[in-house]
Amino acid sequence: MAYESARNALVFDWNMIRGFLLEEIRSLHEAVLRRFLVNTITSMTGELRGIGALQVENVLRVVHGDITAHSVQRKVRICREGSLLIFHRMQKEPHYIHRIDAEGDFYIPEIGNTIRIMSTGAALDNAVLRCWQPGDRMFGRRIAEVLSTMKVPRSLRMFWPVLVSNGIVLAVAETQE
Repeated sequence: MAYESARNALVFDWNMIRGFLLEEIRSLHEAVLRRFLVNTITSMTGELRGIGALQVENVLRVVHGDITAHSVQRKVRICREGSLLIFHRMQKEPHYIHRIDAEGDFYIPEIGNTIRIMSTGAALDNAVLRCWQPGDRMFGRRIAEVLSTMKVPRSLRMFWPVLVSNGIVLAVAETQE
């Protein structure tokens, strides 16, 4: 039951970050909600023993709006963002970095997505695909502004792919409809 409910509420799953419709989650029976929270967090922490009752209670406080966020075992952060309940793994940035040698499709296992690298008019010398970092700019414009204009949810931005060569951001990944 918890798995079916999670599938219905799931908005995105990038392995490192998952977003669920908050109202769908809130509508679950209390026992199902608790099981859903334990299963989701356990799958993201890799802890076979699950999480403690106090941790579950604190996450429930996030779900019900008593607090805005909570971190479990310093491994997973749970927060509300608009109509979404977000679970994301906590780790030092960058969350991923991959060397790019040529154009084409490139799978990023950390987020479970494939990105198409196309010619940007610039050579791909020393090119890497990594997540956006605060302070990144492209053609004089802050990447944070670009992502906001693209309507990328704030919680996804720290994982958003950018193509960088010799310290210069060449491109920002676009969303696929």
